[in-house]
Amino acid sequence: MRKLITANFHRFSKDRFSWCVVGIIVILSLVNVFNSARSYEAMADAGYILSLEDYYFNQAPLIGAFLALLISMFLGTEFSEGTIRNKLCIGHKRNEIFLSNFISCAFASIVLTAVWLLSCTLLFGLIGPLEVEVSEFVGYIFVAMGFTVSFAALYTVIASLSSNKAMTIIYTFAVFIILAMAASALDDRLCEPEMNEIMTYNNYGAVVMQESAPNPLYLSGMIRTVCEVALELLPTGQALLLSDVAIEYPVRAIALNVVFTTVTLLVGSMLFRRKDIK
Repeated sequence: MRKLITANFHRFSKDRFSWCVVGIIVILSLVNVFNSARSYEAMADAGYILSLEDYYFNQAPLIGAFLALLISMFLGTEFSEGTIRNKLCIGHKRNEIFLSNFISCAFASIVLTAVWLLSCTLLFGLIGPLEVEVSEFVGYIFVAMGFTVSFAALYTVIASLSSNKAMTIIYTFAVFIILAMAASALDDRLCEPEMNEIMTYNNYGAVVMQESAPNPLYLSGMIRTVCEVALELLPTGQALLLSDVAIEYPVRAIALNVVFTTVTLLVGSMLFRRKDIK
């Protein structure tokens, strides 16, 4: 399997498209730094002071989309060019091929995330200091690395089960969009307030009565706990929460990343072993 991983690393290093994705990430990060600095100054002039972490991770949801493009393009050639069939012919086992592809894509995902985070370090000289503890900020970074590995596992499974490069790209982006919509829907429901403020106005637009009423959309009890865990279990959910600096327990988020990645790889490995490779 070491030879397979080495060969994949060599392909990544020579792949122009991969370098283009890295370049786009750097450009977008620099644009984000510039826009964040301007936004910080405008908010400060208006009397609203935001901290560095409020800007640092706001591109997190985009990482899943770029990884979908990178991994689907990279692994999509495995079937279209007959690479998997050649690997099987020279004696490599299916599990070795599957795991080597995942390890390679996970490493590429971590590198891409590191490029994004390093590009955003320019914010340290433009925006005020961190409000969170350094240990918590480091935890956020590990969460970012964790959900990118989860994305890599998911996209590796999709690419391993699709025999057509174009369809691999479509399937990967479709899954990303579905998970992003699911994460957004869960986050919206969890953000519903427990009580609604009802105001009554007179003919002159002045408030004459204000009262609170229970919000029927508010989730409580076990349902709320299940939705919170489901949101953090999804890599798109973690990316969304990280962009809002709303991850309360980084250790729990990382543990859920491990669960998601492990289950995804186990299911994907079983399906890949049964796939008919022509």
